[in-house]
Amino acid sequence: MVASDRPRRSGRERKRKRYVADPLEDTELLSDASPTEQAADESEKIEESQSEVSDFSVDKGEDEEISLDAELEEGGEHDDETLNGVTRPSQRGDIRRRSSTNPATEANLEPNRTPHKSTVRDAESGGTYRQIFEQVQPSGKAERVISMFGTGEEDHAFIIKSRDQWGNLVTLPQRDVNNSGKGGFRYGCFQDDDLREEQRIKDWLWYDDGGGKEIFQSHQVTKQITPNQADPYIPGLPESSYNFLIGPNKGQVSFGLNRGGSLNIGEAWDTVYKKHAATAPQAAQRSKEQREGWILNAGERVQSLGWAPNRDDDENQYLALTTTSFNDNRLSSGNDTAQSVSRAYSPSGPQPCSIQIWSVSSCTATSDKGRIAMETSPKLRQLLCFEWGIISQLQWCPAPKASSDDRDTICLGLLACISSDGYVRVLDVQLKTAVAPETEHVHVSKVAFASRPPMTMCTCVTWLSSSHLAVGCANGHAAVWDLSECLTKLQSNPHPDTTYNPRASFYQPLHQSYILSITSTYPSYPSYIATSSADGYVRLTSLSNPHSDTAVSIRTRVGSPTIAWCDHVQSLLCPEENNGVRAFPIRRMYSILSICRNAATVTSLATSPCHPCVLMASEDGTVSVTCPTRKVLLTHKAHVFVQVWFGHEWASKSTQGREDPASEPPERANSGAPDGASRFTEGYRVTESNLLKNIKSSALPTIYEERTAVTSIAWNPNVRCGGWAAAGMGSGLVRIEDLAL
Repeated sequence: MVASDRPRRSGRERKRKRYVADPLEDTELLSDASPTEQAADESEKIEESQSEVSDFSVDKGEDEEISLDAELEEGGEHDDETLNGVTRPSQRGDIRRRSSTNPATEANLEPNRTPHKSTVRDAESGGTYRQIFEQVQPSGKAERVISMFGTGEEDHAFIIKSRDQWGNLVTLPQRDVNNSGKGGFRYGCFQDDDLREEQRIKDWLWYDDGGGKEIFQSHQVTKQITPNQADPYIPGLPESSYNFLIGPNKGQVSFGLNRGGSLNIGEAWDTVYKKHAATAPQAAQRSKEQREGWILNAGERVQSLGWAPNRDDDENQYLALTTTSFNDNRLSSGNDTAQSVSRAYSPSGPQPCSIQIWSVSSCTATSDKGRIAMETSPKLRQLLCFEWGIISQLQWCPAPKASSDDRDTICLGLLACISSDGYVRVLDVQLKTAVAPETEHVHVSKVAFASRPPMTMCTCVTWLSSSHLAVGCANGHAAVWDLSECLTKLQSNPHPDTTYNPRASFYQPLHQSYILSITSTYPSYPSYIATSSADGYVRLTSLSNPHSDTAVSIRTRVGSPTIAWCDHVQSLLCPEENNGVRAFPIRRMYSILSICRNAATVTSLATSPCHPCVLMASEDGTVSVTCPTRKVLLTHKAHVFVQVWFGHEWASKSTQGREDPASEPPERANSGAPDGASRFTEGYRVTESNLLKNIKSSALPTIYEERTAVTSIAWNPNVRCGGWAAAGMGSGLVRIEDLAL
């Protein structure tokens, strides 16, 4: 053979190799075995045939029942969840659960390791995927569970606990545990009683024994003021009565509330049914007793609210809220015109504002333990006044803490707040034990911790542990402070009269634009934070390795104004641009799992550490409740049901007869009091959320009155009162009700 006739090596035809990797090799799957049995025999592998989930059914009516047997078929089901088509760098580092209380320190974190890998290149389609297991082809429940919650046996054990206890919940939480052990209130499956008891002591050593409490008391300068001196700090007129309608749909009653007043919701039903007392004497009393809740008048638009944690043994529950005015003159500092144009990016000047601390009593009887005590009206216990500007967010420290109340004071805990001057501050809130007939008015001139990163301002805040605080900034950065370290440096400051701005221990760029919301994945993953930005992305970041250990969601056209972590289903929840709510499981940030769809844009989300039910507030004034356990823990084909708690509408008063409708009395114009009335609608039935309907024809853009929207919602984080929910509205009203069944 001539040399020129020899076939070249590069021209040889080689058979294409098919790279195949078994994603289920050496992995553990969901089983019907109890978590106790799995933990007792960790070395025993769970067989694939045991991966069948429990059969759940939902009652749709008296004679109709929907069974999920057909939906749980394992063979060849197709996951229609949206996947991100853009190839991004590999998500390095395994997300592991940690009980460390110092999430920002590298020493307390486990070393990163490469997660379970799939094929680098698919043999059939030729597409390149991430170096983690992904469900990009039709697959069964086993692959879906691994891709969402991990390959570790401990990951599956905790998920099985949540599934077994709350898998039957449809919308509202259950107060008591049934005969089969399902339902009820308890802290997440990832934080047992022994761990919480250990955290109550160890996590607060810096505060109790390390001098933190004394530093807070010495550097937090407060003084008592009179009600007349405190009046400018609360928007709205104290003598004006705000009118609203509430009651049955065919017999609503008008009520009026002054600023700081409260109304028993049952009185509306009692008034309507009084005329039926002659024919049905028990009807009026029964209807009044079944409506347990209160309406509060905070004075103006509610900006943020939250329940104080660690009050399981207390008869009273405490709600902190802050308000803001609609009047532009009150929001403007008057320094320069440029500042009033870009308030979101420019700190404001000194402005009067306040934080209200309300006390709501609970029943102590064994039969009614945990219910709202309707015999005692809610009371405005304390009013914290300051000149920091409008408070945009309040956040209580959720870390477990032993009660430190004494004979003179009630210690509610640490309260972080974001103000319009760009600072993040931490208050040590304490109340006097003696019950006074009037509200305690306190002026705060200085706090122990106040900080603002250079050349920007803080926009949102969350707690990582008892001593670590994380904030999002207007320039797209995230910052973390260690309170114990900052207070120690404050105590040794050689110039105590000067303003001390502690430097953040962590300050890294996470987004390209304004960070709208931030939350931590506490207590399961205390070293991870999730942020949503105006750039349209939701990012999950590890504080130990923020450059490589991070995951980004699919970009949306509208930034999510709020984001919440549901520990029971190990997922992040945030609104989407089509008036819905989507879930991001901890290991599947690259895909979207739609939970439900509302009639209007979602403004606020609230999750509870005691149960998996989620509160959703909308611009149209409705507050809905749903439970994502069936959709996340069972199958993406599960039916999702939504229960509307109430609806709120605001309308301005008629301007007929006025020569100039825009003219108002000077005192009312300066206060920004709403010249209108509200109406509550009740009696909504449970409906199924249709996620497959035509979005273009159903989600039409609608403009609502600004005071109609529900601006802030919150669950009570205490187990004894875990069913309590609070909702603040743009009209200044606050509704508190026990939603537990």
